[in-house]
Amino acid sequence: MQEGLIFANAAVKSREENLFSGDRLSRMLEADALQDAVKILIEAGYGGGTVPEDPMDFETILSAEAVITDKFVMSVAPEGAGFECFRLQADYHNMKALMKARYTGAGAEGMLRAGGLIDVDLLKEKLERENPDINPYADAAVAEITKAAADGKPSPRKIDTAFDRAMFRDIAARLDRRSAPMELKEYFRVYADGLNLASFVRTLGIGGNFTFFEDVFTEGGDISSADFEKAFQEGVSAVPGLVRRTPLAPYADALAAGDVSGFEVARDDYLLGIFRRNKSEMFSVAPVMGYYLAKQNEIRVLRIALVCIKNGVDKQEIRKKLRELYA
Repeated sequence: MQEGLIFANAAVKSREENLFSGDRLSRMLEADALQDAVKILIEAGYGGGTVPEDPMDFETILSAEAVITDKFVMSVAPEGAGFECFRLQADYHNMKALMKARYTGAGAEGMLRAGGLIDVDLLKEKLERENPDINPYADAAVAEITKAAADGKPSPRKIDTAFDRAMFRDIAARLDRRSAPMELKEYFRVYADGLNLASFVRTLGIGGNFTFFEDVFTEGGDISSADFEKAFQEGVSAVPGLVRRTPLAPYADALAAGDVSGFEVARDDYLLGIFRRNKSEMFSVAPVMGYYLAKQNEIRVLRIALVCIKNGVDKQEIRKKLRELYA
């Protein structure tokens, strides 16, 4: 895999300079109208030169850029580097959307994502079968939801939690091999802890109990379900103790104070930082994986910015919402 990594890392190094710069983002935020903001994207060649007829349709540019990034990275990434763990997130998102559409009657088309391991049309076909044969974890989630449907329409929350649980079990199984990159293992371990900590504080905020929290508990982190069960007896003051042995310990105060959004921004920055640490190490997955995540983050940031500009949100408020761009 090392020769493949050298090639992949060299390929992404040539593209790093095209990441959307902080200067460009600042110019976009100063735009007086959505049309001017979208023009900055077009001038940057975003989406491979995609030009929407209506500036309101800026999502076509962002989606095109996501597809370009995915195809490029998947064309250079060596087998065994673990990229499938990121790609399958699109699959599970699509399964959620399709199952919600089935039980609510709403259309799923606008919610579906490209870039998964399974073609969307094939995924639709599989979910129509009695035995989907997607993978053991997804199949178990479908069976759980189908069983719930026999007793009444399953709630969107039920569908979300079933597939989220399946996804993290799927990822854990893929990373449970000696060759799995350590950076990737750390990424998903911290990601799981971060999701659980945010859910813990949000559950307390609405007066929920451990049973309510347990439904959305994500496996794979360093903080166990039993640890959270004990923490419910103390309340939010238990946060510092929960995180003290994790990389998220520096952000405990913000979370204990109820600043879940601030905590999630800090968590996302830490996750990106896992790959920044070794982004110059050509024998590591860090450069190519860091580029891939940086592009995902970049597209997410631009989407937030454009939606806010479209809706007339105050410019200072927009800046507060944005994640730190990959550097």
